[in-house]
Amino acid sequence: MAFGVGIIYDKLGPEINNFIGFILLPGGFMVLHKLIESSISSINLIWFLLIAFIMGQGSSLIYTNALSTNIKNFSKKNLSNIVRLISSN
Repeated sequence: MAFGVGIIYDKLGPEINNFIGFILLPGGFMVLHKLIESSISSINLIWFLLIAFIMGQGSSLIYTNALSTNIKNFSKKNLSNIVRLISSN
């Protein structure tokens, strides 16, 4: 599902990409925390899957931006090491 993330990066640029990612990822964690800490005795699995999808999209947005920015900033000599380092994290 990260195909849409690449389109967002290409159409809107890295600033908007980061802004959307920094809203989705921490926002997903906050909603997940509120759901777990709530007094609701049973929570439908669909809500957890939806939150996981939103957090995954936020993570993909930030990952795409970090990868493409570093590819532009480093020389071809160091590029494979940088991509390896970012992918391992």
